[in-house]
Amino acid sequence: MKMKQMLISLVIGVVATVALAQTNDHFGMSGLVKDITDRAVVGDVNYFVPKMDPHCVGLATNLMRMIQRSGMASDFRERCSVQTNGTVRMNYHIPERGAHFKIDMVRSNSIWTVRMFELCWPMPDVAVPRDQWRYVIYDAQRRWHIGNLDEAWRRWSDRKRDLPHAWDWLEPFGQDPVQSLIPNMDPEFILWIIEVSPEREEWDLADNLCIYMKKWVASNAAAVATETRAGLMVAEAQLLFLRRDYPKARRQFEFIATNSDFEGCSAAIDAAVCMADIDRLTTNWPSAEKICADFRHKGEGNPYALIKTGFLMALIKYDQKDYEGAREILEDFKRRSPRAFQETGERLLDKVNFMLKREISN
Repeated sequence: MKMKQMLISLVIGVVATVALAQTNDHFGMSGLVKDITDRAVVGDVNYFVPKMDPHCVGLATNLMRMIQRSGMASDFRERCSVQTNGTVRMNYHIPERGAHFKIDMVRSNSIWTVRMFELCWPMPDVAVPRDQWRYVIYDAQRRWHIGNLDEAWRRWSDRKRDLPHAWDWLEPFGQDPVQSLIPNMDPEFILWIIEVSPEREEWDLADNLCIYMKKWVASNAAAVATETRAGLMVAEAQLLFLRRDYPKARRQFEFIATNSDFEGCSAAIDAAVCMADIDRLTTNWPSAEKICADFRHKGEGNPYALIKTGFLMALIKYDQKDYEGAREILEDFKRRSPRAFQETGERLLDKVNFMLKREISN
């Protein structure tokens, strides 16, 4: 019996050694990882859904966000472990990056393919009783995690009505119970609440959450992901932008876009695009075009940068009545990223074609 166990252990060890050696195949696994990260950036849901664990149905959008935050493109080899069935598992449980997922991969004829994507959510205070005020907040976050955004907002906005006693105790003393939960929550969820609050005329909520998040970031600077810090600054600038305080908003966006600490972050690209959009709205066309052109050059090979700047460059041309120029940019956009074009550029191209036809008829 002992001999049999030793033989089994030896076989598993050999399989593990061979498989780990195979993970160094630059043209195999690294190519697959690049494909996964590129598809996550452009939001290719149809790629991820068929490969999702059955228990994670409806979570493809959340997975794509996590992949973008994970840094997978640069450190995937460190995350690989060999399973006893010969597959390789890539583990990403990195709370500070808001990444909690696994990827099982198999190799056939020198080609690596994804066997399954699986999410492994952190569930802080899962055992919180339903009659405690914290439960409402965590339940809102849970619904956001599974992609049920309307229910997530409803649970969040009903928190005082459902459990008013928590606020009755603390609010008279100038304390918001939510502030104490910030360290244990997914920062992406809080940033989402900040983003959607103005749409629901909840300006004070957005402002207060920004303050709470800034305090948390300041007291945990080393543990907070760079993407989260940049995302918070973008959220603050967006509130200024929505209030039409363009000078302050632009200065904040410019700081984020040009800060070397944030280089490579999607938030830095968002900031550059917002800065260019302010220039577009204030008819500073040369500056808007230069910002887009610089970031397209700087982000060459980055699908997220190309999508964001491509659409805005077409919009800038359209606003200047350069419809032919706008169409050229949109056609290139369509060729490079057909799915993203369908979601953001198709309607603008219809407008451009309509204006060109009208010019010809005149």
